Amino acid sequence: MNIPQLICPICNKPIEEGQSRFYFPKLHPSHELADLHGVLHLDCIRSIDRSRHVGQALAVLTAELASHSKTAPLLLRDGNIILRDFRLDESRIEIADYENFCEISLPINSLKNIQESTSKEAIALGLQILHINQDQFLEIEFKKPAFTVDLPTLSFSRFVSMLIAANVLQ
Repeated sequence: MNIPQLICPICNKPIEEGQSRFYFPKLHPSHELADLHGVLHLDCIRSIDRSRHVGQALAVLTAELASHSKTAPLLLRDGNIILRDFRLDESRIEIADYENFCEISLPINSLKNIQESTSKEAIALGLQILHINQDQFLEIEFKKPAFTVDLPTLSFSRFVSMLIAANVLQ
């Protein structure tokens, strides 16, 4: 089965296997960011964030939708990172990190592992693996398709503080 080549709409170059990527949501045609769509190179979206404030716009939209949602209620907004109780049926917290442009699906049953973690650890989250680097900043590894996203604005201590503030971690 041939899988079609993904082309980043920002740079118009292929997204190669293993390259970090961001899945951009489809926005209303009148939205100022409607020209962005589909799968983007992570470096491309990060580079235009400075001038177009993409992360801030996505955080505002996501927080607004979540604040009115019964199925995906807002738990916390910290900067451009949104925590939602998105999958009540699966007991998961969804983290939309628009500072680093990735989404983390955090099973409730992994919270104890996070609470007991130290540096240089990896915590399995299902189809993702959360890595705590020696410098105490995080990386998220996606298993399918396989790629890794560094999270230069999300330290382990900030991550834990957000979970405590959202009342999901003691």
